[in-house]
Amino acid sequence: MYRHSSFDHWCRVRYRVQFQLGDIVYQSDIIDQLLDAKGYGDSYPIRQTSLFANLNSRYPLKVSISLLSMWPVTTVDLIPTSRHKSAARCYDTDKQQWVVETDILGRQLKLRLFYSDVKNVPRHFTRLVSWNAYVVPCEPDRPVVKAVNGPFTNYYSQKEQDEGFDVEMDLPVE
Repeated sequence: MYRHSSFDHWCRVRYRVQFQLGDIVYQSDIIDQLLDAKGYGDSYPIRQTSLFANLNSRYPLKVSISLLSMWPVTTVDLIPTSRHKSAARCYDTDKQQWVVETDILGRQLKLRLFYSDVKNVPRHFTRLVSWNAYVVPCEPDRPVVKAVNGPFTNYYSQKEQDEGFDVEMDLPVE
């Protein structure tokens, strides 16, 4: 998948692909990918070889892509290499401030998410927030690691300070 736009942020897309060659039809499951700031995502391998074994000019290859969802991804740069907690600030689409903090004291990397602007939630209201977390390694040949048990949701109501939300990553701390 490649995004053609001037949008210069990471984004998450969910889509399906369907290939049809005569009577042979291949439909993928839902594909969930991250597209980088340049718009590039991972390639999608098609394992149904019978679809391509009969390629000729007699039947056109029909390709259909159903875009199910796309939303921007806020990226933060964290360097969890020391025993001290590394933290970074970011903002959601409603311009609310969050802090992401690393914890490498256990066996797995843990992220702790704090809603810094929790005091700005209007009185007698709750705010439902849904998110997921990924670790994108600096080396492009290493895989992206998704949070364990994600995506997450939480209700927030006005208070002075957020206690934080722990997000466990399937990434061993060495």
